[in-house]
Amino acid sequence: MARFNRGYLLNRFHNLVDLQVGSDKTPTTIKDDIQPVVSLNPTITDKVFYKTETATSESTIYTTPTDKDFYITFANLAITKNVTNDNIVVVIRAYVDGIYRTILAINSQTLTVHSFAVTQAFIYPLKVDRGTNITILGAFAAGAISKAATVGGFILE
Repeated sequence: MARFNRGYLLNRFHNLVDLQVGSDKTPTTIKDDIQPVVSLNPTITDKVFYKTETATSESTIYTTPTDKDFYITFANLAITKNVTNDNIVVVIRAYVDGIYRTILAINSQTLTVHSFAVTQAFIYPLKVDRGTNITILGAFAAGAISKAATVGGFILE
């Protein structure tokens, strides 16, 4: 018979099968012909969010859950502007470790027709603070602009 010798496995087993420690006896052995299967990895839920804007304002792409961790794995930012625009700054921002940080940015020159996109993949996923907004902000004073943001990542459950 196989025997469980690791305390953390027994604790995980308690949680998975909802044993009451005070009243239920924890099994410590399994017959050889029974194969226990326990997933020790967390559940990952992939998410992709998209937002398009034409105003000079900040708007929310996604609000992270308050009870689970959200990690950004990639971000994409695109702009199209006409010749009458002044200087433009478009950014994706998010709270990371309590600080409102710029994740990705585009800056464009005045008096040019311009279409531009930039994508950043994060080799090490970027953990965003719980219950906070990931936003797109475009700042300009004149002209017409279209801006779009895509943020992808996963929720760790």
